Amino acid sequence: MKKICLLLAVLVMTQPVCFADNSVGCGLGSMIFKKRSLVSATSRVITNQVFLTQYLGTTTGTSGCTQHSIVQTEMAPVYYAEANIENLKVDIAIGEGQYIDAFATTLGCDAAIIPTVRRVTQENYSDIFRTSRTSPYEMLNNVKRSLNNSEQTRGKCKFVLI
Repeated sequence: MKKICLLLAVLVMTQPVCFADNSVGCGLGSMIFKKRSLVSATSRVITNQVFLTQYLGTTTGTSGCTQHSIVQTEMAPVYYAEANIENLKVDIAIGEGQYIDAFATTLGCDAAIIPTVRRVTQENYSDIFRTSRTSPYEMLNNVKRSLNNSEQTRGKCKFVLI
């Protein structure tokens, strides 16, 4: 019990607690402790810290949190690549198909640039799929790199190059 009390005290001291009503705006703590008081604000902070619900909530858009725009933009291509890597491998090899078209859309490419995306990715197939064990995440970054290196597609899709 002493260890738990010490942990809670450390969490409270190391976390800035705002005294306004919306001091901790989302997460499990905000869903449980809704009263406007210092005790409720502190309880929200402790609950969110212990269960990590505010961090997870802003990443996933749950627990009353709004998903951060960077996560919204960057996770769609990751999920798509993971679910469709084998189909993307085929579409990129032949330079057309519904999977590469949809993938280009998740990367923020306008419909007008998709034919160019098809061509650029086909031309860079060996750089995109460097080995037979290229992971979806590696493939995604290789596609981004290829599109960024091409004068025809550079800056025409809305993705963050990592």
